[in-house]
Parts: sequence; C-alpha cells; structure tokens
Amino acid sequence: MHLFFAFVFKGTDKVEGMFLDLSKITSIHLSPQAFANMPNLRFLKFYMPEHNGVPIMISKVHLDQGLEYLPNELRYLHWHEYPLKALPFDFEPENLVKLNLPYSKVVQIWEGKKRAFKLKYVDIHNSQYLIRMPDLSETPNLERTNLKNCINLTCVPSSVQNFNHLSMLCFEGCKSLRSFPSNLHFMSPIKIDFSSCFNLTEFPQISGNITDLILSETAIQEVPSSIECLTNLEKLYINRCMRLKRLSTSICKLKSLHVLVLDDCSKLERFPEILEKMESVKCISLERTAITELPSSFANLEGLKDLYIGGSSLRQLNLSRNDSESLPASITQLSQLRSLHLKDCSMLSSLPELPQSLELLDAENCKQLQFIPEILSGLEEVDASVLEKATFLNSAFTLNSACVKFVFSNCLKLNEKANNEILADSQRWIQHMAIATFRLFDENKYSHIKGPSIILPGSEIPEWFSNQSSGSSITVQPPQNCCRNLIGFALCAVLDYNERIPSGFSSVFCEYRFEVNALSGIEHVYENCLILASTHELIDSDHVVLGFNPCWNVGDGDDHRIFLKFFDIHKHHTAISFEFICDSYKVKSCGVCPVYANPSETKPNTFTLKFATRIGKLDDKAASPSGTSDEEELEPRICSMLHFPRYVQCPN
Repeated sequence: MHLFFAFVFKGTDKVEGMFLDLSKITSIHLSPQAFANMPNLRFLKFYMPEHNGVPIMISKVHLDQGLEYLPNELRYLHWHEYPLKALPFDFEPENLVKLNLPYSKVVQIWEGKKRAFKLKYVDIHNSQYLIRMPDLSETPNLERTNLKNCINLTCVPSSVQNFNHLSMLCFEGCKSLRSFPSNLHFMSPIKIDFSSCFNLTEFPQISGNITDLILSETAIQEVPSSIECLTNLEKLYINRCMRLKRLSTSICKLKSLHVLVLDDCSKLERFPEILEKMESVKCISLERTAITELPSSFANLEGLKDLYIGGSSLRQLNLSRNDSESLPASITQLSQLRSLHLKDCSMLSSLPELPQSLELLDAENCKQLQFIPEILSGLEEVDASVLEKATFLNSAFTLNSACVKFVFSNCLKLNEKANNEILADSQRWIQHMAIATFRLFDENKYSHIKGPSIILPGSEIPEWFSNQSSGSSITVQPPQNCCRNLIGFALCAVLDYNERIPSGFSSVFCEYRFEVNALSGIEHVYENCLILASTHELIDSDHVVLGFNPCWNVGDGDDHRIFLKFFDIHKHHTAISFEFICDSYKVKSCGVCPVYANPSETKPNTFTLKFATRIGKLDDKAASPSGTSDEEELEPRICSMLHFPRYVQCPN
C-alpha cells in the first residue's frame, strides 16, 4: 500500500494505465492534483468485483478536496462510486471511448457541451443523484448509454435521436422519468428500455429504426395507433403494466415484429383484431391477463410458433390456421377455457394435456395430428345432486345449453396411428364428456343439457356398443325394468364418405321413435337429437360419430318429459327405434348403448356412468347390508330425479 501511495503522488509521464481492485484496499485519499503529472494516462480503472451479481457497496476512494485534473489522453475511464458531483471542469474527453461511472454521486457529468468525438459507451447505472443526461450532442459516434436505476433522472434531451450509431438506450428503473421527448426519429437500429419507469404514463411518440422496445412495469394505459411507425420493431415487451387497457389494431402494421409479451397486464381484457396477415410474429405471451377471448382474426398470425397463456382468464382460444407443431403445455393451466379452435392447423402433430373446463375442441383438418392426451381421471364421478337440480329448475328458465363437443374430422394421421386406440377408449371418452356435461349443468345452472359428441376418422362401431346394425336405423326391445337407473343413451353412426349427398353443410341427427301400446292403440312419439354441429368441410374418409343424449332431453315444448312418460305402467312399451340422419353423407352403420347410474363404492350419494352389455340389463351387484343392492337403494332417488309420475313404481 505504501508503494502505491508513493507511485500516485510522485507520478510519472510514462504511466499509461492504472488499475485498482477496490476490494483489496481499505480506503485511499487522493489530492486534487493526484493525476496532474500523468499526461499520458490512457486507462484508469477503479473497480469493485461483484458478489452474487451485486458489487460491494463501500466507498473507498476519497477526494476530500475535490479533483482538479484528469488527463485529456484518457481513452477508458471506469470509476466505481466516483465521489464527486461532476468530472473536473477542465477535462476534455476528446479521446475518451468508454466512460463508466457506476454507483457514482454525479449530478451532472459535465457542464455544457463537450467535444467527445470518439466516445462510444456511457454507463452511469445506479447513480442515484443524476438528474439529467449529459449533453452528448458533440458525440456523433455514441453507441450505448446505460442509465439504469438512476432514480432521480427526470430529463432526457431530444439530441439522443441524432446519433447515427446509437444501438442501446437503457432507462430501466428511472423512477422519476415521467415523459420522453416527442417526435424523436432514430436512424440506426436501437433497443430502448423503459422497464420499471413506474411514472412513465404515455407511450413514447418515437419512430425510426427501433428494434426492441421494453415498457415493462410502466404506467401506460394504452398502446396508440402511432405504433405503426415502428416498422422495424422486432420485440415489444409491455408486461406487468397494471394500468394497460388497450392495444391499437395498428399493431398489425408491425411486419417485423417477432415477439410480443403482455404478461401480467391485469386490466387488459381484449386482444386487438389482427386486420392483416402477420407472418413474422413467432412468440406471444399473454400469461395472467384478463383476456377472455382471442379474436377470430388471431388466425392471421400465420407464423406464430409459441403462445404462452398460463394463468390467464381465456374462455375461448382460436388458434386455427397457424403452423405450430405443438401447443404450449401451459394450456392446461387455463382453468376457465371453454372453447379451443385448432381448425386447419396443418403442422400440428400433438396435443398437450387439456384443461378440465374444456367444452369444445375443434381440430378439424389437422392432418398431421397423431397424438391426443388421455382423458383426465378427475372427471369420473358426479354427485347425484346434479340430477336433482335438473328436476327442480323452472322449465321456463332459459339459458345457454351445455354441450361438450370434440371434433377430429379429417385428422387422417389419427386414423393411421391413434384411431384404433381412441375408438377402443371411446367409452371412457363418452363417459368423460357426459360427466363434464352434467358438471357444466351443475356449475352454470343450464336449464337444458345437450349431449356431448365426438367425430373422428374411422369405419367401425366400437365393440362396447351393445346394439349394432348396418344401415342408418336400429330398433331395440326394452324389458319391463328398462327405467332402472337409466340416464340416457350412447349413440354411434359411421358416415360413408363415398356416398356423398350434395349439400352445403353436414349435420348428423338421431331421431327417436317410440312404439307404445296404449289403450287407444299404438302411440308413436318422435324426438330429434342433434349430435354433430353443422360443418362446411368435406370428409376425406369414413368417419365415426359418437354421442350421448340424456333421457330428459327427449320431448319438446310443455311436454318435455315425453320419454319418461313412455315408462308409464299403464302403457305397454314395445320398441324404441333410432334413425340416424345425415344431410350430406350416407350412414353406413349405427349403434346404441343405454347408460345407467352406477352407485359409487367410495363416495355416498355419488354415481358413475355404467354402460349396459345388453339394453335394460346391468351386471349383478352385491347386496348391501340392508338386504337390497346399491342399485335398488339408489333407484327410487334416480326415478324421482327424472320426474317419473308419482304413481309409477320402479320395477324390482
């Protein structure tokens, strides 16, 4: 240490560089003329190593009487915690290339203009007393300026636009910065960072060759239409902007945009319409926003590869016609997602685990789709109170109907690799969707339940359908105890794509026909059940349609319990016929399987769905301690739920 002091104070005109690791000394006191005898000093570095990314914050270089001189030959000046308010008045930075004054006490680097033609890098980060940027109008070669965490910086000169080589302006953490000069135009490619400028309330009115714009954690409320001026913008970060409410549709003018991040914008409820095709956008992140639905024009983002939406409020997600090969795994976190549209995603090859809330999945024409997730095991049981609610609702009370629908039409790779597994597992699919439908009814108080359905490539009716027939119709003979815990019917039809009937769309219906031998003679009751929504697409192979229809859907108008009255003991039911009708294709074969309530062995007042091996017949169950089977104990409650006439006794 003694040698160092002697070296400093005696000085020499041969010294060109001085480097001092401040962590190796306790303190040092310099005189105002400490560098007066070093006219050739070109490199001066007083630095502090970082510990876990943070420098040790102890001021060790003291200039108790100020500093009167710095050599004009300096090329590189790095002074950690520079202790004065400004550099020496007579210092001329004409040879300076890099100026680093991190954690300094400067208020203003120098007074007035300084000719610094060679200066390229200015780093004054964490200088909490700095109130304004230096006048750098005489520094034409400036490339990077770092003012991070200069918390008292309030003013930015308009001259920042005049640098032809400026590539980075960092104002991160400048809490006192409330505005940015208007109408600035940047000629060179530049990244501008305003993150954590908590008091910046307006989107900067800037234009030119800006490639990266970071506005994270600012107070802006909207992204205006003027953003279309940023034609070279590649990355736009507006995450954690708690006041942001609106994005202009002009964002579609940004033909160079690659990344858009809007995470944690809790007041952002709408994503802008994408009025023009955007092929450049590869990544969009909307995690934890208030957006509930993406516009149909979202499909114009033709180059989108990555979409991050975890924790958002999305209820509908339309990703149709994009070229993604897979969906983000975070989609399973969308606890409120109801509809997922993936139509014409030509490169999509697999689906991740899907949220339990999903009602509609449309993957039509995803011709590379090979893998779909297993059905979630959490949707196996339904509380019997769901059926009670179905009976107690006022029939005049009308809300949207619940419907669970999965569409895999023209997903021909499924037919090659996964189709057999899906059909083999279709019973569990129907069970899953039927239970999901009941839950939708329970949670949303729907007054009517539409049966769920699946459509996918295939030409065979699953073996578990207990009643099958070639052609479009099938008739079953119900036994006398047909009402025992009956919940509804699983339905299946195979469409022959070679037998197309000219039509603008395709819909599949199932028409119930009841033959009842009443005192007045044969009574016929009919009911139409839509199990496949209309589509304008042609199918490229035979397709299987699978569906489920609850009993209480049968009937219409005031007499919406016609099906249940069919079981009146004063009538002798002789047959139930099912006619499958498709307005565009011939029905090649069909099948029907009755579905019953099966009491849970682990949870009281809870049932799963049971598929009969033959209509009206269930597997025998062990007797309960009371001497009756679980089915017999549950049966009166189920019959009551389904509004059987009071005088009807459930058969033993």
